[in-house]
Amino acid sequence: MDNRYTRQALRVNLAGERGACAIYKGQIASLKNSHLRSVVEHMYKQEQNHAEIFTKLARQREVRPTVFSGLWDGLGYGLGKITALMGDDAAMICTLAVEDVIDGHYQEQINRLQESEPHLTQVLCTCQAEEVEHFQKANEVLQSLPVKPWHNPLANAIRWGTRCAIALSKAL
Repeated sequence: MDNRYTRQALRVNLAGERGACAIYKGQIASLKNSHLRSVVEHMYKQEQNHAEIFTKLARQREVRPTVFSGLWDGLGYGLGKITALMGDDAAMICTLAVEDVIDGHYQEQINRLQESEPHLTQVLCTCQAEEVEHFQKANEVLQSLPVKPWHNPLANAIRWGTRCAIALSKAL
């Protein structure tokens, strides 16, 4: 039986995975000659799989998507495109910041749902592991690039925006 928290988790995770797809689509559109394009395409394919999984689970449990879905898709695409146009470092900072928040977000859900929703918990663990992989890859790329004064403010702004999107998607 679905409780309110589980339904909320499915709604926000579906929105988040769609948003991640949009970010990577925007980055792919702008990373035409970058050596990072194949890395981002790999991440995009994993996010597409996550979105498909949460779409299926939401349909099975009759969970409506957030009212912000279209907005998140557009903002995600724009964020991906802009950060990629800023350079490889900004694109990877975007990935690093988003995945940092999402790792904690999934861990909170895993902790809360592990006893009542074992199947969903396994799905969350699988998705979380791939999100951590994205974080680690972005961090690895960033280690080879010079640090710029705007890196931390950009990462903090993206973390804040991600947390706001999560909160709004939970509510509506």
